[in-house]
Amino acid sequence: MGAYRDNDGKPYILGCVRKAEEIILEKNLDHEYSGIDGIPSFVANATKLAYGADSDIIKDDRVTGCQSISGTGSLRVGFEFLAEWYPKKGAKVIVPDPTWPTHPTIANKAGFEV
Repeated sequence: MGAYRDNDGKPYILGCVRKAEEIILEKNLDHEYSGIDGIPSFVANATKLAYGADSDIIKDDRVTGCQSISGTGSLRVGFEFLAEWYPKKGAKVIVPDPTWPTHPTIANKAGFEV
């Protein structure tokens, strides 16, 4: 699972997460949902991180993104998008070894061969 544990198997909360919690409390932020495609500044910065801020794809505004909850949720949204819009039907998906057991299943559910 995607959580850190200590030597006793208890959840371990990273210091940066605790700091973020403090900032949220200090700023008295609410618990509103973000827009359907996420927080625009987060998506923009994540895209720059993935492709490089100086890459042509960023400079030419040829990429877009959306924010999803969790890695598994993101994979499901991504595979569903590809199943609907990727022009090459029956494409094979390559996953790393090892990978989480759910990842091939998610790809299969969207119609991809792993």
